[in-house]
Amino acid sequence: MFSTFAWDTGEYKYQASAGVLDPDVALTLSTAAIIVEGIRRLPETDAFRERLGDGHRVPILATDPMSRYQYLPLAPQEAYLLSRIDGILDVDSLLKITGTSRAAMAKILYALVSCGIVEWKQDGAQRPASGRGGFHGLNVEVSAEPAERSPGHAELVKNTYRRIDWLTHYELLGVVREAPPEKIAEAYFERSRLFHPDLRHRDDLSRFEKELTAVFERMKKAYETLSDADRRALYDQSLDAAPAPVLTAEADPEMRKKQAMQNFRRARQLIEDKDYHPAVEMLREAVRFVPDNAEFRYVLSQVELKNPNWIDQGLANLKEAARLDSRRVAFSLEAARALLEHKRPHEAEPFARRAVSLDPSPENEEILQRTLDAQAASPLPAAQAAVPPSDGAPQQPAAEQAPPAAQPAGLLSRLFRHRG
Repeated sequence: MFSTFAWDTGEYKYQASAGVLDPDVALTLSTAAIIVEGIRRLPETDAFRERLGDGHRVPILATDPMSRYQYLPLAPQEAYLLSRIDGILDVDSLLKITGTSRAAMAKILYALVSCGIVEWKQDGAQRPASGRGGFHGLNVEVSAEPAERSPGHAELVKNTYRRIDWLTHYELLGVVREAPPEKIAEAYFERSRLFHPDLRHRDDLSRFEKELTAVFERMKKAYETLSDADRRALYDQSLDAAPAPVLTAEADPEMRKKQAMQNFRRARQLIEDKDYHPAVEMLREAVRFVPDNAEFRYVLSQVELKNPNWIDQGLANLKEAARLDSRRVAFSLEAARALLEHKRPHEAEPFARRAVSLDPSPENEEILQRTLDAQAASPLPAAQAAVPPSDGAPQQPAAEQAPPAAQPAGLLSRLFRHRG
């Protein structure tokens, strides 16, 4: 690929392919890094100085955050030239102060312009706020220096992505609602650097391509809305008309249900993407808003049971889901299976019996028999047998209860003993 930079003539085209990309040959470079590396490999010639054009042209940092904050590893000499681009020095001045050959510096400057981090200053053009920090505020890493990476950057990306559905434009940009346009533009530039999709090429953020892209696109939408006076006014009206996003236990029940359903739908999408941690947080929030929804608890239990640290919570939510919707066979059957798998046959028995009473299929009968066999092999300790039944224990109508001969001696089985 880099050899194509040496071509004097040629043609290219994009051709769609249904093939699977081989990870062993996939490039892990940003677009800017590919362009700069390709130009690095070219010999120093006067051609680069000619391509830069008029020596009085003034280079500046890109005014578009998508170009400005590309991830780009640079050699010290390249970084030094980039650091001197201040919107005042023109091409001829920059090539004189760098202390090396003008041909070498012309090639570097040409590479920076070609990759889009640097552009030409336009006379009379109105520029958006550029953010603070200058060169050190870019996503540039100097190869001879240790990378300055905040250990909390990955957490910031994850947490912002998790909350993105209910953050307002103002909250996403980190400004107050009364912020003037210049503050909104400045905030957009500063936060664009933190969430630029190119950051996926950094080792510590390599797993967050989806999150970075989603947040960056949402920030772009927020800036486009808030930087336009008419669109901002309409958006503010929509905020005033909308209910408060922060819900409390005293909030309107219908509002709690609506927010819970939004969380639930978002969590299902995250589960499909195998992004389980934020899904669990959203599902737990949904359960907090609507604690008697069996579907919320069931889906939450399925995710919690995937994590060894959440087994107890997962089993508790699964049992509660089966209790809340006692006529759904799948919930009772899944509760029996999970409890049996985690060596809790005495807790599994009432759910297995309920599944058989609702659907006496061979599969359900087999689960019940396995539960009874596990109970016989592991009798309930006397200390536990003396504990009174909890209010949440699943109950069956007397007509559905088995005769005493079919019951082991455990506490929960006695709850289902024939009373005739």
